[in-house]
Amino acid sequence: MYEYQVRGERLLGKKVRFGELYWAWPMCARWFLPRRFSAGAPAVVYYSPTDPSDAVLEPGLNVLSCSAFVFMLALNVPTAMVIYKVVQAI
Repeated sequence: MYEYQVRGERLLGKKVRFGELYWAWPMCARWFLPRRFSAGAPAVVYYSPTDPSDAVLEPGLNVLSCSAFVFMLALNVPTAMVIYKVVQAI
């Protein structure tokens, strides 16, 4: 968790990246996050101008995020095809 201020308002954030999987994989988070971000050290926080509570420490996507999307897409396409065929048979 990290603390930041926008226009004098104190906010708390916990996302490293949008759609990141570190929180889904705690072992990955325990290894990666302490090496990337030191507790108590200053960090740049990127936030939405329209919703400052929506913030991350690293903007954009990384390889892990993209590969997870491709993996999930690969699983969902065959599933969708099976569902489509079942619905057509009804």
